[in-house]
Amino acid sequence: MTKSKLSAIASGGAYNPATDLVVVVRNGVADYLAQFPSGAGYFNVLDYGAKGDGIALTDVTTTGGSTTVSSASYSFTSVDVGKYITIAGAGPSGGVLNTTIVGASGGNAIVNVIVATSVGGTAAATFGTDNATAINAVVTAASNAGGGTVKLPNGIFVVASKITWLTKVSLSGNGASVSILKWISLTDMGTGAEAVIAGVTGSSSTPYTDCVFRDFEIDCAAATDATYTYQAKCIDIIYALRPVFMNLYLHDSPATALGVDYIRDGLIFGNRITNAGRLNNGSSDHGGSGISWETGDSQNTETTIVANNVVLNAKRYGIANEETDPLTTNSQRTIITGNIVRCTNTSGWGIQDNGVTGAIITNNICTSTSTANLGSGISAGGGTNPYDTGQQGTIANNYVIGWQNGIELAGVGSISPNGYSVRGNTITSTNKYGILVDNSSSNVNATVNITDNYVTNCASAGIAIVTSSGTPSFTNFTISGNTCSNNATVTSTDSHKAGIWLQGTVTGLTMQNNYCFDNGSSTQKYGISYETGFSVTKALITGNHVHDNTTQGFNILGTLTGWISDNWGYNPVGASSLTPGSSPWTYTAGSTPEIIYLYGGTVSSVAKNSVTLATALSSTTALPVHLQPGESMAVTYSSVPTAVKDQR
Repeated sequence: MTKSKLSAIASGGAYNPATDLVVVVRNGVADYLAQFPSGAGYFNVLDYGAKGDGIALTDVTTTGGSTTVSSASYSFTSVDVGKYITIAGAGPSGGVLNTTIVGASGGNAIVNVIVATSVGGTAAATFGTDNATAINAVVTAASNAGGGTVKLPNGIFVVASKITWLTKVSLSGNGASVSILKWISLTDMGTGAEAVIAGVTGSSSTPYTDCVFRDFEIDCAAATDATYTYQAKCIDIIYALRPVFMNLYLHDSPATALGVDYIRDGLIFGNRITNAGRLNNGSSDHGGSGISWETGDSQNTETTIVANNVVLNAKRYGIANEETDPLTTNSQRTIITGNIVRCTNTSGWGIQDNGVTGAIITNNICTSTSTANLGSGISAGGGTNPYDTGQQGTIANNYVIGWQNGIELAGVGSISPNGYSVRGNTITSTNKYGILVDNSSSNVNATVNITDNYVTNCASAGIAIVTSSGTPSFTNFTISGNTCSNNATVTSTDSHKAGIWLQGTVTGLTMQNNYCFDNGSSTQKYGISYETGFSVTKALITGNHVHDNTTQGFNILGTLTGWISDNWGYNPVGASSLTPGSSPWTYTAGSTPEIIYLYGGTVSSVAKNSVTLATALSSTTALPVHLQPGESMAVTYSSVPTAVKDQR
C-alpha cells in the first residue's frame, strides 16, 4: 500500500503527491485533497500558485461617493490589498461594482474606485486573489505532459481573465458549490475574454480530445458585458471529440452557460445551470442558452447525449442545438433525456432542435410559469431563430406545462420537420396550443406522426396543424390515440375552440381513436375542427370519440374527401332525402359510408360497380344500396323513384 501521511500546510503550500495525504486549513475550514500517486497524471492548481482564497460575504456596507467598504463579519487587513472584489448593487444604477482593494483601514477595505451606490449592511460581495495565471500554468503543464487532470480543490478561485483550455486536459473539482471559479474582472467579459474556460482554437482535424469537466462551479454573477457578445460564457469549447461535462453548477452567465460547438460523441450529464444568458435581449441575439451545441464547418455533430441536467430560467433556450446556417452538415442522433427545464421569463424556450437528424427527446420535464411566455416547451424549428428545423426525430413521454405552445414543429426555409414523431407526451396549461405543427414557412411537404398524447387546459386548440394556403404542406400525416380535453380556455376564434384544429392542405390524413371532450369549464366547442379555404384528400377518419364537446363533434368548414366513419359524436350522421337527377342517375357517396334506400317510381335498373342489383322497385319496401366512401350507383328509370340516404 502506498505510504501516506497527514500534513497541515499553509494555504497554497507545496506537498508531495507521492506520499502526502493533505488537509489544507483555509479560513478555519479543512479542505481534503485526495492523494494522487506520482505520475498518475494529476496536477493540483495549488502547486502552480493558485490560492483559492476567495471569501463570500453577505453583510457589506458601502456609501455612495466613498471608497470605503465594510463588513460586520469580516475585518479587512493589508493581506487583502491587491485582491479583486465584486459588490452587488454598489455600481452605477444599482448594478454590480467590480474593482480592486488598494488599502485597509480600521477593518474596512479601501477600493480603487468611488462607490456609485450606497448599500446598507446586506449586500453580497466576494473578494480574492486572481488565479487565472496560475490555472493557465497548470493547464499548460498538463498539456505538456501529454494530458492529464487538473485538480481544483475546495475554495473560491477568483479569475479575472479567461482560462485557455488545451486538448487532452480535464478539470475536476471536489463538488459543485465546493470548488468554485468566480469571475471578477475590471473589463467586460466579452472584451477578449470570451468565456471563463475557453477552448476556441480547435478545428475538425485537431479537436479538443477527451476533455472531462466535472464537479465544480462557475459563478458569473459579477460578469459585465455592456454590448453583449454571445461568447461571454461559463464554458466555450469549439470542436470537441468525446468530451464529458458532468456535475457542474454554472450560473449567471451573460450569454450561454455551456457552449460546445461541433461536438462529437459527447456526454453532458447531471449539470445544474441557472440564469444563463442574463444579458441576452431575449429575441434576436444569438446565445443565451443553458446548454447549446452548434453544427457547421465540414463535419457532422454525432451521437451526443444530454441527460439528467437541471436548467433554470435561461433567457433564450434551456437546451438547444443551434445550426449556424442552412448547411449540408448537421447534428445526428442526439439524445436529450431526463432533463428538467424551467423558465420564469417571457422570452425563454425549453428544449430546441434546430438541425438534428434523428434526435430523441424523451422523459424531460419542461415548465414555464410566465403567462406571457413566447417560447415553446419543446420544439423543432420555430420562433425567431435563423436555424434549420430538425427531422426524423422523436419527442416522447415528456411532461410540458405552460409556455406559449407545449410542443412545436415548424418548417424553416427549405427544411420541414419531416419524419418527426410526437407521442406519449403530457401537455397542459399552455398560453396557446398544446401541440403545434406549422409548415407554413417551408417549401416542401412534411410527414409527421402525432400519437398517444394527453393535451388539456390549453388556451387555444389542443392540437393545431397549420400551413399557408397554396404552399406545400403535409403528406401521410397521422393523428392517432390522443386525448384532448378542456382546451380553448382563452381563444375567441371560434374554429380554434377544438380538441384538434386543422388549417392546411393535407394529402393522406389518418385520424383515428382520438378522444376529444370537455368536462370542465365548457370551452372546447368542437372535437375536431377543419378550417375553411383548405383541403384534405385521402383521409381516413375513424374511431374518434368527439361526443362531449359543447357544440358538436366535427366542425368541417373546408373540403375533406376520404373515409369518415364510426366517430362517436359525429357518426352516424343520420338520414336525409335525396333528389334523383335525370335518368340514368349516378350517385356517388361522400366521405362517410352510406345506405341509399330506393322505392317507388318506374325503375328498369339499379346497378353498382356495373352489377345490376334490381330491375324494379317495390312501392312499399325500400331497396337498400350500401355505398362505401367514394363508391357510386346508377339508377335508370322512366318515373322518378323516392331516395333517402342514411350516412353512417
